[in-house]
Amino acid sequence: MKRKLIKQMCHEWRDNIWLILSLMIVFTVVWGGLWFIYNESYGLTIPTGYDCTDVYSLNVRMIEKGSPYHKNEEGEEKGKNMMGDFMVIIRNLRAHPTVESVMYHWNGLPYNYNYMGNGLTVVDDTLPRYYGNLREGSPEIVDVIRLKSLTGATSSQLKEMLERGDILISDNMMYQEAGIDPVSLKGKKVFFSHDSTKQYRVGDVIQNVRRNDYEPASSGTIIRLMDETWGQVAVRVKPGMGRKFEEVFKDNKELRINGNVFLTELQSMSDVREANQRSIEINLRQLVVLVAFVLLTIFLGLLGTFWFRVQQRVGEIAIRKICGANRMNILTRIITEGLLLLAVAVVIATVILCIFVIPDFLEMAGRTDLWATTMWIGLGACILVALGIVVSLLYPALRAMKIEPAVAVKTE
Repeated sequence: MKRKLIKQMCHEWRDNIWLILSLMIVFTVVWGGLWFIYNESYGLTIPTGYDCTDVYSLNVRMIEKGSPYHKNEEGEEKGKNMMGDFMVIIRNLRAHPTVESVMYHWNGLPYNYNYMGNGLTVVDDTLPRYYGNLREGSPEIVDVIRLKSLTGATSSQLKEMLERGDILISDNMMYQEAGIDPVSLKGKKVFFSHDSTKQYRVGDVIQNVRRNDYEPASSGTIIRLMDETWGQVAVRVKPGMGRKFEEVFKDNKELRINGNVFLTELQSMSDVREANQRSIEINLRQLVVLVAFVLLTIFLGLLGTFWFRVQQRVGEIAIRKICGANRMNILTRIITEGLLLLAVAVVIATVILCIFVIPDFLEMAGRTDLWATTMWIGLGACILVALGIVVSLLYPALRAMKIEPAVAVKTE
């Protein structure tokens, strides 16, 4: 039967060529749609490197001299007084029973698109320069955003490293693509590319702290101890104590203000996350809806094409029934023909795309590491189109087989 089917398909090559070209276009469109959905959402499958559940962000402000609330502080430098006032607030926050940990930081929290890109040069070594997003904070940054070591170090050990002036770096896709394990930098002396006068020791390697849940980071993360100066404050409250902390913070002046320094703009990181990623999630939903609409349109087109194709063969189906073919034989033959045409279309389209389109596209998108994933997505697109063909052939084929042979061949 297979030989006869292939022979029949060769005899009908003119009609089949146009159908193969149509299936090539359908397969390419489905493949592209699935790839874009994956590219926008696959960051959700990667560890974020942080946990901002029960974390609140605060900004530090100063009461200016012209304000009626300004307190005159004499006998010491202004900056020293300000820092002392600020640290009193930090100590009061840390001592509160609803609070688990408090840090002061600069660019220490995610959901901030600021990229403080820095390069690390390894002293007396041939390792290439390490690039990462610099995040500075007090040692408590380890506990507040839950930094995770890739070498098994505990939170206490990570904090000790920061306290003694070591820096923490993360895994780095650029390093991995070059075949270098970032863990090889552990214990090495490095200096920042813009300042070669001060050297640091790499204390440990942690999970990369990405800017949000969706964005895949190609560069790494650098965590450095922040000097005692104000920037921003982040508070991790104990589980289930978020609402109580919000109420206490508004009512307890000691948690908000001391001297001429005060904390303001209390924001839950859950709210920050929602606001930060709203546009991304809207765009992703719109992309999914668009791809679903395109798929529906394509499958309706397939249904019409194969319905017309089966209707032209009603007489042939009747003759096969007269010659002894059962319903399963006829159905298998019709579906096999459709899948063989798809197989030819997929092979030709894949060869053309792999030679002329995909390499340039991945390089332009900066995703040359996704060749294998792209092929798996292509396989998924092939299966999806194949299911569409089977569904498109199934109903018209069953309907054609219900027609009595005498009625089907009366016009022959």
